[in-house]
Amino acid sequence: MLIIFLLITIALLALATTTWLILNLTSDLISSHHGAPFVPLSREVGRKMMELAGVSSQDIVYDLGCGDGRLLITAVKNFGVQKALGYEISPWPYLKAKMSTRKFKHNITILNKDLFKSDLKNATVVVLYLTKNLLEKLKPKLKQELPPGARIITARYPIPGWKVSKKDTSTQHPLFLYQN
Repeated sequence: MLIIFLLITIALLALATTTWLILNLTSDLISSHHGAPFVPLSREVGRKMMELAGVSSQDIVYDLGCGDGRLLITAVKNFGVQKALGYEISPWPYLKAKMSTRKFKHNITILNKDLFKSDLKNATVVVLYLTKNLLEKLKPKLKQELPPGARIITARYPIPGWKVSKKDTSTQHPLFLYQN
């Protein structure tokens, strides 16, 4: 009986490990294809992004490439945001985001979609932690779809060719704020 239990346990562990590896590999491939790997920001940087953008309970915060959802959680939990929306195309970060935001299901929506398919017309704040190339490709969409007065905050890289409203270098990554 013990041998059967051990064999079943080993088989289940092998299956779980294989599933985890496939999910991670798939996520990495999808992220690479779409231009931005999942690299989580520290909670400190996330908080500073929200502060610099002047996020309040009146804002609707969008995170394009939301990873595990931590920036959206920060917006809701620490800044009183009532509505936050995240787009994540990679399966593993998307699942992590769905799990980590379930406590805030009335305030946070996570969509398993390409950020270029997002509808930005209701966003008042857009948070971005993306590569330089992806920021460059995203410029026309941000310009066309964001309403007047919307704020865009980026971590690490500025949006090429755009005038920065405010810059903060007090955290691990420089932060750049833009006004639409």
